[in-house]
Amino acid sequence: MIYKSTSPLRVSLFGGGTDYPEYFKKNKGAVLGFAINKYIYCTAIKMHGSTKSNFRISYKKMEEANKINEIKHPVILNILKDNKFFLKDKWHFVSLADLPTGTGLGSSSSFSVCFSNLIYGIQKIKKNNSFFAKYTFNLEKNILKENVGVQDSLFASYGGFNLFKFNSNKIIKQEIKFHKSVLDEFNQSLMLIYIGGQRKASKQLNQQLKNTINGKNISTLSRMYQNVFEAKSIIESSNKKDTFKMLGELMKENWDLKKSLSKNITSNKIDQVYTEAINSGAYGGKLCGAGGNGFMFFLIDKNKKKIFINKFKSNFICTEINIDFDGVKFLNEN
Repeated sequence: MIYKSTSPLRVSLFGGGTDYPEYFKKNKGAVLGFAINKYIYCTAIKMHGSTKSNFRISYKKMEEANKINEIKHPVILNILKDNKFFLKDKWHFVSLADLPTGTGLGSSSSFSVCFSNLIYGIQKIKKNNSFFAKYTFNLEKNILKENVGVQDSLFASYGGFNLFKFNSNKIIKQEIKFHKSVLDEFNQSLMLIYIGGQRKASKQLNQQLKNTINGKNISTLSRMYQNVFEAKSIIESSNKKDTFKMLGELMKENWDLKKSLSKNITSNKIDQVYTEAINSGAYGGKLCGAGGNGFMFFLIDKNKKKIFINKFKSNFICTEINIDFDGVKFLNEN
């Protein structure tokens, strides 16, 4: 029997940076974004008793181990340490992804959510979305000491287009309510451009979080927090033709704010792609994730999409996406 878990990647539109405890423990934080129909996949199968090792783990590396404590992958190590069920059999775990990891789409947290869902699913232990979001954030932040925000594990767990609010002791989820015509057009207007490169977001964020702790980013992050609710109002209060234009203008402002958080976020290459994208029909856009490289997201006039792709396809990889509304899922196959 093959056991399988999937969890979505995500695009954060507004409020990124306010979802770090370094900020929202003292200030109000909020993010608005959506899970996308590109996924992390984790599978498991029991190996035959004649297999030499007790654990075989396949990701970008291949590991063989006889004891859980010998496993080098930190997420897999810690999740299996919490689940002694897996000591009585021999297991092969495999991880795959639709898009390159370390490119600004929340893949690290999505993997943690996906693998923990796989492990609990195999044991037939039912856990809700809130559990996986909290469990994996605690693992990454407090046990592995990574620089992570709360939103990545939330979007990977819940899916959907949501607004999450944070304060010192509570997370509140609000589903964005689209007019159907706006939702349909929104789904037809989404584009990712891969500009190359991969990075470990935790390291990339060092300077930004230092600036936040030192109070240098507070006014900027406060404005980015306000943008979350302005965007929600634009989306929910209208099915007008100018909804996307208004949202794009707010995205442009938010991108300028994000660039000021750290010198590591943008580059000449990123700025050039951004300018060309706006000139080619994009309402607005941003670099996804911590900055430096990876994927850029653009909201595009659906009627200009072909022209847009033709503009960039010779130098970059363009990927059309939609909203994922399912979140993390578990299934098994005989």
